[in-house]
Amino acid sequence: MANPQTAGIEEFVTQLAGEAAVAGIGVLGVERWGRALVVVVQDSPLVGTLLGPLVSSSIEAASGRRVWTTLLSRDEHAARILVASERAVGRVREWIASGLAWSESLAKLHGGGS
Repeated sequence: MANPQTAGIEEFVTQLAGEAAVAGIGVLGVERWGRALVVVVQDSPLVGTLLGPLVSSSIEAASGRRVWTTLLSRDEHAARILVASERAVGRVREWIASGLAWSESLAKLHGGGS
């Protein structure tokens, strides 16, 4: 595996996606929402609440850096997981809990909304 500290995000995600596929976790991809990084896991047999910790621990193990995650959405085909700082994840969780859509929460986060 390429060094995650020096690899581009596309190269890193491609390698992580291969690991996820071999492990039977699903098809992994990434979306950028402004500066926000969203990991998308498609066709996973795992429930959404397990995917966030799995994504964060995988990134932490590979990069040596602490990250936080929160499940943004989960339907029968895909789960979207925000990977961000503790503060950003906390803010998005609060906004979603207050009724804001996850996509609007990411836009608000990117725009610096309070």
